[in-house]
Amino acid sequence: MMTKTLGKYLSFLFIVCNVIVRGELDKEVQADVLASKAFGGSSPIESSCEAFIDKFAEAAANFTLCSILFASPIQICQSCSKQYLLANDYYQTILHGSPVDWKNRPCRDATLNLDRVHIVKQTGDYINNLWNNCFCSKCFEKALITKNGSLEIIVSNHTKHFQKLADNMLTCEWNTTSGNLSVCSHCNQQYTALNKLYEDLAEDTGEICMDIVDAVNRTRQRWSKDYKCSIRKRDHVAVIIISVIFALIPVVFYPAVYIHSSKKETDLNRRKYKKCKQ
Repeated sequence: MMTKTLGKYLSFLFIVCNVIVRGELDKEVQADVLASKAFGGSSPIESSCEAFIDKFAEAAANFTLCSILFASPIQICQSCSKQYLLANDYYQTILHGSPVDWKNRPCRDATLNLDRVHIVKQTGDYINNLWNNCFCSKCFEKALITKNGSLEIIVSNHTKHFQKLADNMLTCEWNTTSGNLSVCSHCNQQYTALNKLYEDLAEDTGEICMDIVDAVNRTRQRWSKDYKCSIRKRDHVAVIIISVIFALIPVVFYPAVYIHSSKKETDLNRRKYKKCKQ
């Protein structure tokens, strides 16, 4: 009997030392874990709170995987919108929702202060920062989870229009290169239309969905570096004409002044000569 009691006591001491050495949990959660392990109590995170933590972990992993897979070319906003909405919804529920732990504490208090690193908060912030830094909301008219739990994702009209022009450009490139034709001449109309829409969006909003920005950058790179094309805007032509005019002014002005002064000097010499002769 004494041996069994001593064994339980040593086991309890081992659990206490193990938790203290880890130093990851705050004091309140440490006490909960010790009570759970030593006396067979409930876990500090259980029931609906534990379920939301599990769902958030799975959704965050899915969004991270999707972001990496669609990082080049960047198509995170449209391809990973469902994964983001689910992950953020679980995160917001943990922050502001009704799930509670076994002590009837809000899930926020039971999870966000679970460790010194604040892993749950760091993960939630990472997901939202990535989405916001890509200006993904600019791709959609609406992207949310309704009250009944269904996804409602509506791509904006300008995103649809841009995608159509981008597809036209890619189709033209493919048909032209496969037919040994000049991309610069045959796809100039498609390229100009794509650029004009992008510049209009930049002028109107200043913030453009990264899916669109990356697509334009790649198109411009192919146009200039791969196909060696160039396109002159009307504004550029006007600037060139004005620059040429100003550059020619000294060339025309100084010879004209020289000729005029030489002629004037010749006339003056003739007059002096006539006076002397008289």
